[in-house]
Parts: sequence; C-alpha cells; structure tokens
Amino acid sequence: MTSTPPSKKVNNGKSRSVLDVARGSIEQPEEQMGSTPPPSHLVAKLFPQLKPKEKIKPAQPGAMESLQSARDRPVGEGLQAKVFTQKLAELENEIARFRKENAALSRLREEREKGLELFKKEVTEFERQKEAELKKIEEYRDKEMKKLKKEKKIFEKHQKATRSLPDKKDREEIDQLKNQELSRRESRWTANSKRLKDRVEALSNENESLKEEIEARNVKQQEDLAKGERKKAAARIRALRTAGKPKSLIPEFEPGKFPTLPSNLPRALETGKNTVKQHEKKMLPVENVKEPPGHKKDTSDSDSSSSDDDQSPAPSPQRGTDHHPAVSPSGFRDQEAFKSPQMTPERDGDHTEEQIHHPDGKVEVLHPDGSRLITFKNGTRKEISSDGQIITVTFFNGDTRQIYPDQRVVYYYAETQITHTTYPDGLEIIHFPNNQTEKHYPDGTKEITFPDQTIKYLFQNGGEECVFPDGTLLRVAPDGDRTMEFPNGQREIHTAHCKKREYPDGTVKTIYPDGKQETRYAHGRIRVKDKDGRVLVDQQT
Repeated sequence: MTSTPPSKKVNNGKSRSVLDVARGSIEQPEEQMGSTPPPSHLVAKLFPQLKPKEKIKPAQPGAMESLQSARDRPVGEGLQAKVFTQKLAELENEIARFRKENAALSRLREEREKGLELFKKEVTEFERQKEAELKKIEEYRDKEMKKLKKEKKIFEKHQKATRSLPDKKDREEIDQLKNQELSRRESRWTANSKRLKDRVEALSNENESLKEEIEARNVKQQEDLAKGERKKAAARIRALRTAGKPKSLIPEFEPGKFPTLPSNLPRALETGKNTVKQHEKKMLPVENVKEPPGHKKDTSDSDSSSSDDDQSPAPSPQRGTDHHPAVSPSGFRDQEAFKSPQMTPERDGDHTEEQIHHPDGKVEVLHPDGSRLITFKNGTRKEISSDGQIITVTFFNGDTRQIYPDQRVVYYYAETQITHTTYPDGLEIIHFPNNQTEKHYPDGTKEITFPDQTIKYLFQNGGEECVFPDGTLLRVAPDGDRTMEFPNGQREIHTAHCKKREYPDGTVKTIYPDGKQETRYAHGRIRVKDKDGRVLVDQQT
C-alpha cells in the first residue's frame, strides 16, 4: 500500500499518529523477519529477493527527543516544517516498500514450502520406482541365469554329440560302404526284375495256351450239347408219333437224319461264342395239334413229364439258349415247342417277349424294344437298355449298380443307404443318408460337406482346410500349425510355441506356453504380462 504525504497544515495530534504508524510499521517487519529462519546461501543465490535485509537500527534517544520537540512545534515553522515533511514522506515510502517486500517474502515462503513438499514426494516416488526396478532387474537376472545354465547344458550335450560323430575319414568310409551296398542291391533288383519278367512272359504264354484249350473244350461241349438236344428231340417226336399224333404235323425221320422243316415252324437261334442273335419267329399254336382219340392228358401231366426231363444232366432244352452252336437251316432243333405252353413265346399284341434259360440257372428275357433282363440264380437282376448304354444291376441284398453312357458308375448300398458315384476322370462322390457328401479327387484331395454346410478339405500332404457356415476359415498345416480366419478380419494362429491373434487394426496378441502374454499395438506400444496378469513391460517403441 502507498500513502500520500500529509499536508503541511496538520496539528500535533496528527503528526504523532503518523509517527506511531511509522514506528509500528518499522517494528512489524522486524518481528516478521525474525519469525522465519534466514535463507541458506544456495536459496539466497537462486532467489536474490530472499537475501536478508539490513535491520533498521532503533532510533537514538536524542533523535526521539528532537523528533518530539519538532512535533511540539507548530507545523508551519519554515525550514523545520519542510524537513519534517520530507522525512515523513520518506518514512511513508519506506513503509510501502517494506509492505511490498513482506508480501513478496510471504509468497516466496509459500512457494518454497510447496517446492519442498513436491520435492519430498518426488524423492519418495523415485525411491519406490528404484526398488521396483531393482526387483525387476533381479528377477530378470535370475531368469537369464537359468536360461544360460540351460543353454550351457544343451551346448555341452551338443559338444559331446559332435565329438561322437565320425570324422572326415570315417564319413568317407561310410559313404563307400553305402555305395557298395547300393550297388549290390541294384544288381539283385536287376536280377529279380529280369527273372520276374521271364516268369510273366512264361505265364502269359501259358495263359494263352490255356485260353485256346478252354475255347476248344467249349466248342466241343457245345457240340456235345447240340447232339444231346437232337437226340432228345428225336425221342420226344417218336413218343408223340406213337401216341397218335397226325403224321402231317410230325414227319417221319430216322435218328440222326433230320428232314427239312415247314416254313411256318420257328427257326433256331444262331448263337456264337457268348453272343445271341435274335430272329422273329412264328410259332404254330399248340391248340392246333389234335390229340388222338382216347388220349386225355391234362396240362399238369405234360408239365410234370417235362420237369422230369429237365432234371437230366443235360441243360434245359428250351429254344433260344445262347449255349447252342449254330446249325444249318435244314437242321431241326426246336421240336420241343410242342412240349408245354411255357415254351411258347409270350405275345403282347404284335410284340413278342422271349426268354432264354442258361445251364447255370440264369434266365434272360429279351423285350420287344431290344432291352434285356437277366435274372441270376442267386436273385441278382441285370437290366440292359436297348442301346446297351445303360446297365442296371440289382443284387440279391438290395444293392444297385448303374452304368451310364458317360461311363459314370452309381452304386447304391441298400443297408446303409449310401450312394457312391464314380466318374471316368477318377472323381468319386459319396452321399450319406444324413446329407453328408464326400468328394474324392484324382489327386488325392478329399472334400467333405457336412449337413450344416461346413466344408472340410483333406489334402494329400496331410494339410486340412475347413470352411464353416459363418465364414470362418480353419487351415491345418502338415506340421500341425492351425490358422483361423474370422469374418470380422481377425486371424488366430496356433503353433507348438505360442498362440497368436492378429486384429484388423494391426494389433497382435501372443500367448506363450508359460502363460506370458505379449501385446503389440499398431502404434508401436508393447505390453508384456506374466501368467498372473502383472505387467512386466509397458513401453512405446
């Protein structure tokens, strides 16, 4: 605060009050300064304002008396009044200056106390961080020492193994022995290969000779069967003739000599080696044959007699069998058309359906449209289309096998309800009853589609790839590493050493087998935690 000098026209009371105020203001800073300790040399050097001020000496008694006398004098007494006024103004200025300095000293003292308090806090924090860092360093040192010991053991083992390995001379000798062994094996393999080739050639020649012998025997067997059929036909015709049949229908002939048949009788099927050639025939109705008087045999009797004949070692003498050799047009082989109504072809309007019974028990039905149905003895059925392009085999256990013109083979397992389709290029498709589908490609790759539309690929090198319905992709490498790619852009990698997850923003989080976690953020920050979740490293690179 500043005060204006008093006017010259003041009374003694006013002058006394001013002096008292001046004396009080002089004594007040002295007391205040005496209450605080003097600043140190370092603080005084850093803060020049805190240097101790020279103390104002107390007024001498003579001076106080002169001041009192001057106060008793009238103010307007010339020179003394002027000096007193100047002195008063100086005192006022001194008071104002002391007040300012006192305020500054108070402020500096507060700042100093705050600084000291902050300094103490920093020292305490520094000591705490120092202890923590020392502890981390000790732990890191112990860990590194353990690693060094472990690596030292491994290195010693490696040294021992290296010492036990053969040297250059031994390696050369080992290579030489390996080459000798390899050459012996190659010579032995060459000899075996040559011997096997000779054996294969000899077996091939033997197979050819056996095939020729089998063909010759088949031809002879067919000739014997044809002779047996002719003999049976002649015997039946003689029996019919003696029973009183009209001579116009059954011409007389001698055994072994066959007359020419009328044009209205059916002609025999000419059969070659494992082939059947069909011809349209017109059969003489059985009802046109007149029975002689007194001959009253019903159909059952004729059927029973025919069944007795069929039980003979010779095959069933039915027309159209594919085991009969070709005969000349003047030959007679189908006299058994008169045996029973079962031997007549089935009529459907103008179409005729023929059956061929083979000696091994299979029955072949020739349809008018050219298609064939073969029924085997064990119940297996084989259907061949008219163009021969589609073949359907129905086995006795319910399984079905279909061959299509594009060489596609479809096999249906009746018991498990599994469909197996094979394509000419080697592709195989297996369909299960639960809507699961497997595709086996020629290169060894397998594709499995599960009922929930999950698709799994199995590669020949041992790798796997799985696509889930939500878009998640799982890859398994041959070494066992697994990689998962999620629809949100995240990627997770599982190896034998760690588990890693990569986020779209570039953040990578890694978990090690010992439980330690490492997170690397896209902006360069690295944070490492132990298995208990304590932060070991958190820094910005």
